[in-house]
Amino acid sequence: PSETDFFRTICRMPMGTLTELWHTDQNGEISECAAHIESGSDKSAWKEFYWKKFFRDITFKTKDWAYEQEHRLVLEDVLGQFTKKDDRVLTYDFSSLKGIIFGNRTSTEDIMKIIEIIEKKKKCDKNSQNDFQYFQADFSANGDIYVRRMRLQ
Repeated sequence: PSETDFFRTICRMPMGTLTELWHTDQNGEISECAAHIESGSDKSAWKEFYWKKFFRDITFKTKDWAYEQEHRLVLEDVLGQFTKKDDRVLTYDFSSLKGIIFGNRTSTEDIMKIIEIIEKKKKCDKNSQNDFQYFQADFSANGDIYVRRMRLQ
């Protein structure tokens, strides 16, 4: 995907709030980033562009990550039906997983809880998964993301 300019792509709040909180400085000056929402501009064209780009960017994977064969699910919470944590829980067939990649901000405590659940319930044994793997994502010194395999003892 192309680069995203945060201040020109904020859309999911009322225009007054957007202008007041994000596009106005302490002197009341409106940022040039708000040109698309000034009176007289074509807000419908901007919103159409925003949503097209939004869905493209959250569903696009670069070729560097294509090997993951990841599927993404986008849940729109327009009516507030996903406000409770239990409403956002999905089920899946464990046998469809080959491993888990923990994000770089996943706490050690959460990693251990997840591994413990998988090991206690013998999910790999039940699904004849002999090579289930755990990975940890991290940043290299130059800022690139890399993934290393975790070895369990």
